[in-house]
Amino acid sequence: MIKEKTFPILKNKIPIDKDKEAAKKLFEKKLFLLMAAIYCEDMVRGNKKSISKYKFEEGIDEFINKNPKLWKCKINDTYYELIMKAFRHTDRCPHSFYKTFCHQCPATCYKSQDLENIEPIMKYAGRKIMMKHPIIGLKFVINLLMAKNLINKNKDREN
Repeated sequence: MIKEKTFPILKNKIPIDKDKEAAKKLFEKKLFLLMAAIYCEDMVRGNKKSISKYKFEEGIDEFINKNPKLWKCKINDTYYELIMKAFRHTDRCPHSFYKTFCHQCPATCYKSQDLENIEPIMKYAGRKIMMKHPIIGLKFVINLLMAKNLINKNKDREN
């Protein structure tokens, strides 16, 4: 199924605050980590260990250490690798300052196999994030609305 690409490429057309972009990328990593943990807890059987046993980048490790509730979340090595791959994509994303959803991006950077592994996580946990982590879920909705507003204000700059 081909998904509609809905946001314009604005990276060279609007000023991008690098600090805000870095903060948004860190938030997106936290969100995906939580979504992967929700999915893995509910859907994956077998040998799993506490998320606190894995090594992440500084901002993510700090997030985990400050939230004892996360210490109970368990993932396996396969999902750890998938999380790290998603983090690398987030770091390289040239549209992160104003993007809404990756599947709406006009320049998809994920290989189809990676998308097949990540989409079920997003679909399943996206429905549960507000119940399990309401503050993060609400912040995501706010970020989404702000990105849509930025896109709408700058649509005429696309060409």
